[in-house]
Parts: sequence; C-alpha cells; structure tokens
Amino acid sequence: MKRIHAITAVAALAALLAGPVHAQQGSDSDATIRAGAVPPNPVAALLAQRDEIGLTAQQATALARMARVLDERNQALAGHLSPAAGGGRSKDEDRRKRAEQRASYDEVIANTRRAAADARTILTPEQRRRADLLARHGRP
Repeated sequence: MKRIHAITAVAALAALLAGPVHAQQGSDSDATIRAGAVPPNPVAALLAQRDEIGLTAQQATALARMARVLDERNQALAGHLSPAAGGGRSKDEDRRKRAEQRASYDEVIANTRRAAADARTILTPEQRRRADLLARHGRP
C-alpha cells in the first residue's frame, strides 16, 4: 500500500511540474473537488526515494519539514473540499459552496505545486535527473 502511495505521489510530482493540472474547468477537477480529494504529497514521494535519489541527511531533514508543512496546509483546506452534510440548500447556497470548494482546491493545487518546486531546489541537478527518471518509470 505504501508503494502505491509513493508511485501516485511521484506521478503527481511529475504532473505538477509538467504543467497546469486543473487548467480545464471540466468534470475531472470538479469530480475531484466533490470527492474532497487532496493530491498526494510530492515532497513525501521524494523522501520515499531518498536512497535511489541519494539524499543527504540535511536534504532529508529539509524535505521532511516541507512535507509536514504541505500536509498541514492542505489538510486545513481539505474540510472545504468535502460536500456539506445535509441537503435543502438553495441554488445560490450551492453555487456559493461550489465557489468555496473551487477556491480551496485551487489553493491546495498552488500549495502542492509550490512545495514540489521548492523541494526540487534542494536537490542537486543529478538528484533531480534521478527523481525525474524514477517518476517516468513509476518507481517509488
């Protein structure tokens, strides 16, 4: 199970750094928002590959701190992503709720992208190359 999460997080890191994840306003991102999903932590994925990437103890400590901060920020927003319990809301209330969910989701994505980019600055060029290769091959 841990391996599956690491593979998912590595793929998320590659996708986040490759370009806009939710630029489309289509059903995929809307379904993700309705499900209350928070993307995997790409910094944690780098930590899961510390041996393959060749992280130093200092790099691992810095990345662990970054992963913890990202988790805290995104978990604080996760409550805004899940659907509100109970029904009986008006269409205006539903629209307002969806707008709040979209704003929270956008913030989660921005947090995740920023953390992924910041994490890469800690890596050497060779470590970034290794991380990219591992991400392309789906290896944690």
